[in-house]
Amino acid sequence: MTTITILATSDLHGFLPDTLAGVPGDPSAANAHAAGILAAHAAKRMTGVDDATLLIDAGDYLLGSAYATFTARSAERESPLTRVASACGYTAMALGNHDFDHGTALPASQNPHLHERLLCCNVTDEEGHPIFHPYRLVQARGIRVGIVGAVTGALPQLTAFRNTQHIHVLDAVESIRTTVNRIRADVDLLIVAYHGGIECDMASGRPTQYDTGEDQAYRILSTIPGIDGLICGHQHRTNHGECHGIPYVQPGYQGNSVGFISYQFKERRISRHETAMLHPTTDKLEPLDPTTMNLRLDEYRTWLDQPIDTGRFGEYITLKTGIRLQRFI
Repeated sequence: MTTITILATSDLHGFLPDTLAGVPGDPSAANAHAAGILAAHAAKRMTGVDDATLLIDAGDYLLGSAYATFTARSAERESPLTRVASACGYTAMALGNHDFDHGTALPASQNPHLHERLLCCNVTDEEGHPIFHPYRLVQARGIRVGIVGAVTGALPQLTAFRNTQHIHVLDAVESIRTTVNRIRADVDLLIVAYHGGIECDMASGRPTQYDTGEDQAYRILSTIPGIDGLICGHQHRTNHGECHGIPYVQPGYQGNSVGFISYQFKERRISRHETAMLHPTTDKLEPLDPTTMNLRLDEYRTWLDQPIDTGRFGEYITLKTGIRLQRFI
């Protein structure tokens, strides 16, 4: 028997756990429970740190907090957040909608430092060529594992036009289907990391929200054969279970939970899988050493302390709401 364990995070949004940031209670960089990456890292160490445990993220890792904005604006080639991800040993990381908040430049600049582990099967350049790898193939104790990454198809409605005007965002379900069909025969285990949420009751299929195409986890599992497990996110919710016999996890927000799915193989075929679970993050897990990652927290706090120019506040309100400042107040 061979056991392959999947550990999953999502929607970390550049938040550091306070154990790493060294500033308990500082909501701008750290969250007391935002140790999802460290929890998963520690869990890997607790389970032996071997190639049978794969750590996968389902998107919105690089942007979404003040600290993430600071690191994105830095001229440094390798982001401190990228160094943290590398230290944690991610096998693959899907891109989320917020990872495109500065266009494709930021994730593209970090991808070489992550050894091309950022995945997205449904975003192409203007000529139709993938900008990021659609999938990654790895070996874990002789088991061939395929990981497919996708972002919500609603990306163009979730970010500024300038960020997507030179790319094509394809239908997430059809792109995942195409990619699954492409690699299914070459793998023993196929995991999809999808930065989108859950739109239906995963047991009954009853809709739980309007079908806008933003969240399609149920549709993916109910219409695409060949998937062995799904990691979803985007909604900042925690969910786990099975849909049509396929385990899925939705690990929440800022690392408050780590998803867990375990598969047992006999002669390279899945003989059984553990019901998907969520492990709450705790501060009892062994943290990473911040001294090795040059997090630049002193520079970050200096940046935060700069005075804010409110001269364009009225313009900002009008841009976001269409309401002139005087009427808004």
